[in-house]
Amino acid sequence: LDSLEKAQQLWPRLDSRHGIVHVQLSTREILERMAADQVIAYIQPVFVDYDMDMVPQRVDGPFQDIYAWKTMEDLGILTVGGSDAPVESFDVLNNLYYAVTREHLTGGPKGGWLPEQKVSAYQAVSMFTTHGAQACFQEDRLGRLLLGMLADLVVLSDDPFTVEGHD
Repeated sequence: LDSLEKAQQLWPRLDSRHGIVHVQLSTREILERMAADQVIAYIQPVFVDYDMDMVPQRVDGPFQDIYAWKTMEDLGILTVGGSDAPVESFDVLNNLYYAVTREHLTGGPKGGWLPEQKVSAYQAVSMFTTHGAQACFQEDRLGRLLLGMLADLVVLSDDPFTVEGHD
């Protein structure tokens, strides 16, 4: 963030759309700086599947600002979803699932890991559509189904906005 702020001071640009990839371990101060500087957060929800079992053993708490997607959204940080493929699965549906439930695909922990950081299905889908288009200056061509815009489509058997997670 210091480097981005210095670059912005030396070469000011109103709409730079700089970003940080793998925004996983953060603090409230870092997130507030990102919001103030309009720094994009590139996140990979799929990491939650592995990391929820590993992070508490390797990182000293507190954990409220770890994988803080809801906080990022609340602060107005443009949060863009990705898969980190080929390191992780490219499956966007799994990424959406992790962002919304914060549980393993097989279920648990009950209620999700750090459940206060869950995002809605709408927010999760936006991370992979409109937010991604905005991050690369393509919001006038991509990310939404509108007349005159480019579109990639998928047909799903269920409505992703109504499917529920594990009980």
